[in-house]
Amino acid sequence: MKTKINQAARLGLTAALAAVSLGLAASRCSAAAFDSPASNDWDCLASGGGQDGIYFLSFSSAPNGDGTFPLNGVFIAVGQKSGADSGAVGRNFGGDQGRGGFGSGGSNSIPVVNVFGGGPFTGHWSFDGKGRIFGAFTITVNAEGVNTNFNAGTLFEFIDAGNGDTTNIVINFADGQASATTNITWTDPTPFTNSYTFANPNTSFSLTGGITNSVSFTGTVTPGKRITLTASSSFGRVNYRGIPLVQNLDLNGSLWTGIKHQDKVDYNEIFTLSNLGANVYGMDGTGPAYTYNSVDTGFGPSSFCLVSSQGRIGFCVVEFPIGDDVNGVLRATIGGFNTKNISAKTAGVTVATDGKIHFQAAALP
Repeated sequence: MKTKINQAARLGLTAALAAVSLGLAASRCSAAAFDSPASNDWDCLASGGGQDGIYFLSFSSAPNGDGTFPLNGVFIAVGQKSGADSGAVGRNFGGDQGRGGFGSGGSNSIPVVNVFGGGPFTGHWSFDGKGRIFGAFTITVNAEGVNTNFNAGTLFEFIDAGNGDTTNIVINFADGQASATTNITWTDPTPFTNSYTFANPNTSFSLTGGITNSVSFTGTVTPGKRITLTASSSFGRVNYRGIPLVQNLDLNGSLWTGIKHQDKVDYNEIFTLSNLGANVYGMDGTGPAYTYNSVDTGFGPSSFCLVSSQGRIGFCVVEFPIGDDVNGVLRATIGGFNTKNISAKTAGVTVATDGKIHFQAAALP
């Protein structure tokens, strides 16, 4: 399975990611007699349902008009669920895990389904009759790709021959046309012809494949201290435990080295982080035969990481083969984060293999 993303497309970050990253400076909900989760943005860890996840949640106070309030978030999640039911099989992505585990595959083994992915999402919330937080959201995991759709449109271009001659041209694109090539003949000082190719900037995006994970939750909050949510999801029961989202480290512009271990092979990587908001960073880097970037696909940045103040870090990366900016391979890993030496040890899943992958990374001094 491959992820198809047009690297040249540079859109603004989605409203959902922006809402989380900017901390929702709008007014906060103050429902009488109920503690409101909108008092803070939240840094949550998810467990259960075969998931190991980092979720940043922002509960808005601006009403939707139907008695509910908007919920915005961004997540990275990895894990496995039993193919026979929705029971969790734990956080260990490999080896013998016992019943329902991902092991050697004997005659009594139960097949498992990898769960992985990341990106922004939206939902809604309110209070129930007991004053508990009550809401729902959906996320897409295991997406096979992001299709780039090329639409009809017009492009105006200024062309400089480099010898003092210039001209203006108009390029008309048809539906489905990714690029157009035209020849221009210049007459000064002697006649010569140049060929110019232009990419169609009139693009839109649509997800292909993937599994919709529907999450319905109830919970309680102590404003300024903690939030606890219990959820029913497509992959089983999930618990979210969060603390206020606070930017404790500034990793913007930091240079990192990383080692991806996959199929008994190590792949050295070098990448930089760019700030997209509180503890949300775009990733731009390269491996032996692939690159990745933080270009926005319309569904959030192509590659990014979340740094939780609860000692966890997640990486969601789309690897593009060198020379190919369309066909990528998605991977997601989560693990421990050491704030003293700014390093990470993570594990997770990629569409390129049925086994686990490991990713260790450290910031350069």
